[in-house]
Amino acid sequence: MKGFKELDLFTTPIEEKKPTLKGISVSQLAEQISYAIRTNFADRTFWVEGEVIDFRGNLIKQHTYFRLVDNASSPSTEKQASISVAAWRDGSERILAFERTTGQKFDNKLRVLILCRVNYDTRHGLSVQLLDVNPMFTVGNLALARERTLERLILEVKGVTLRDGVYQTANRQLKLPVFVTRVALLTAQQSDALHDFQAELSHLVPSFKLSIEHYPVPVQGKSAAERIVDTMRNIVFGKKAELIVIVRGGGSQADLLEFDSFELGRAIALCPIPVLTGIGHERNVSVADLMAFQSVKTPTKAAAFIQQHNLVCLQHVRGLFENTVSSLSRTVEGSLKAGAGLFAPVRVHLQDQHVLVCENGRKVFEEIHREIARSINSRLETAAALLLHIQEAYQLAESRAVARVTRNGIPVESVTQVTAGDELTLHFKDGSVRARIID
Repeated sequence: MKGFKELDLFTTPIEEKKPTLKGISVSQLAEQISYAIRTNFADRTFWVEGEVIDFRGNLIKQHTYFRLVDNASSPSTEKQASISVAAWRDGSERILAFERTTGQKFDNKLRVLILCRVNYDTRHGLSVQLLDVNPMFTVGNLALARERTLERLILEVKGVTLRDGVYQTANRQLKLPVFVTRVALLTAQQSDALHDFQAELSHLVPSFKLSIEHYPVPVQGKSAAERIVDTMRNIVFGKKAELIVIVRGGGSQADLLEFDSFELGRAIALCPIPVLTGIGHERNVSVADLMAFQSVKTPTKAAAFIQQHNLVCLQHVRGLFENTVSSLSRTVEGSLKAGAGLFAPVRVHLQDQHVLVCENGRKVFEEIHREIARSINSRLETAAALLLHIQEAYQLAESRAVARVTRNGIPVESVTQVTAGDELTLHFKDGSVRARIID
């Protein structure tokens, strides 16, 4: 038994003792990372190019944050490399200076070239601090992207050409009707652009019925161009308008990027209904403006364009009626004189030949003469009545006693909008007065 126990002692394996694992603290690791950052990035700055996403913060309060990626338009921005950027006091001031220089709002989807420094804080981690923004880089990139879109439109869209510095499109070749009576207005809901457009139309009372149908669409942001194109398609298919008007209340070039998109430019260029744009940007002309039938600077001017077109046509029609009535009058007068001259020799001839039916013939000619005169007089009276109606309508459009009525600055167009006790402002050509509704 003793020998057996000794043998068992040497054949039974002994468990090996594992060494005890000992880690470093979080602060120690943070210090090592901080040391590596300081060693490799200390006193070094970098010019970094990218597009802004997730912009937030307050420039006035000098706390601004955003991420920078290579392509903000990519559907998978989360899979791209990105850096988080912070702009403190000096950085926020440089962003404000950038906006003043370029006229562009520093915002999402804007391509920028920033000067930055890499920092690491043991409490807050890794960060990139913005030191400056190059304004000329952004302006140049926006202009370059716009030119590339215009070149692509010329290459890919039928009818888009550039002649003597002017873009020609199928939409520009269309003609407006003599009187524009049905307008499709595309702009944001409850926007300044909508209010300005409607206010301008309310100042003038047309002598024809003008129907404005508002189609609410976004006028900035990722899906704005797509929504506008879809709305235009529905209007065209439904034959709901004689003129499509697209307006917005201005903004920076970055806000207007959707109006430089290829998709919207193509839709406007090929639209079978004339398109009028009033994008509201005084400095630049968008791709949408260049493709449209007509472009103006503001929503107010877009409304004035429609009014001016209709009034000019009204004056033209008035002139045509005046010329027509004058011509008819001269023709009738000449015909009566010629008829009288022809009747005299016929009667003499009949008398010389002793024709017994002379008197009957004279009566026949006189009756024919009277019928012709009645017919011509009837047409003259109809033309004169129509002309008088047009003149009255024109005079009403040019000079009415009360130009417009408003309540708290909002136009009142019907008695159904007024109740007893309302205070209204009556605007005349030479001033305005306030009135209270008694009954």
